[in-house]
Amino acid sequence: VTDIFIRNPFLYSISFDRKLKVWNLKDERCVFKVTLDVVPLKIYIETDDFDCSSTAELNQNEINSGKDLHHIAADKDDDTVRHTKKQRIGDTYGSHKRKKTQMSNHKEICWSKNINRIIIGTSKGLSVFDCKFEELKSILIGFVLDIQSNAQFYFVLASSRKLYILEKTSFEICDEYCDVDCFSIFGTNSIWGMLNKYQFMIWY
Repeated sequence: VTDIFIRNPFLYSISFDRKLKVWNLKDERCVFKVTLDVVPLKIYIETDDFDCSSTAELNQNEINSGKDLHHIAADKDDDTVRHTKKQRIGDTYGSHKRKKTQMSNHKEICWSKNINRIIIGTSKGLSVFDCKFEELKSILIGFVLDIQSNAQFYFVLASSRKLYILEKTSFEICDEYCDVDCFSIFGTNSIWGMLNKYQFMIWY
């Protein structure tokens, strides 16, 4: 295995045998696999939702009122918080049989639910797997070291020290920067990084 991505209840893995596999963590079985053209090195999952783990308990009124998490937490008394934590622990560790019974009445969750694309960095470029149509296409930009994204663009760093900015819908290269050692997306329209041992920032 060269890289993994976990999105409960599934694990997405790539390996030296050129396989992309999806595993169901609940029963440890492979539910999907596809063979790639070259050895995959890095996996990136693009989803059409966001991580709701911090805001899952917020009701719609609290969200609409503009309260942040600190204010909402302060509104709850300690007994309520303790009870909630205890209830969560019970749900996680003490009720597996009950959960299995409930799950048996529902359709099994699809491994590609809320996932648009699986983007894989290889020694030759990007392999993009479209989950909706189960199509695979390649973009040759060289050995891929890192993949990140925001709402509009993919940012790919190659071993040539070039940072490529690709438009999401067309995968066309909008811009590229040379001699980049590392980078990180900062906010919605800027990049922090290192260039020849000096920090840099790019606005786009």
